[in-house]
Amino acid sequence: MSSERRILASRANGAKSRGPITPEGKLASSRNSLRHGILSKTIVLEDESSETFVDLLASYQQEHQPQTPTEEALIENMAVARWRQMRLWNMETAGLDLEIHKPEFEY
Repeated sequence: MSSERRILASRANGAKSRGPITPEGKLASSRNSLRHGILSKTIVLEDESSETFVDLLASYQQEHQPQTPTEEALIENMAVARWRQMRLWNMETAGLDLEIHKPEFEY
């Protein structure tokens, strides 16, 4: 767990950020929403949260800081695999709950 001092330092450092400065950084940043939006539209089902998927993907990108297109693709694959794994766990839980509450004999 983070200390209060560390939390305050993180907030102060985060407040200093003004986003990308170089033309290359601005170009890469401008493509993020397009790339993430397209990916979330193809991966996320209608009743699932696109915003939650984009947050998951962004957290993986922030943690691993991909530097090449290959690394970026690997991060996207990780996020998609995790998303599908969580979906399957939800389906498994729902199916088991349904079976548990199902009457033993149906008339």
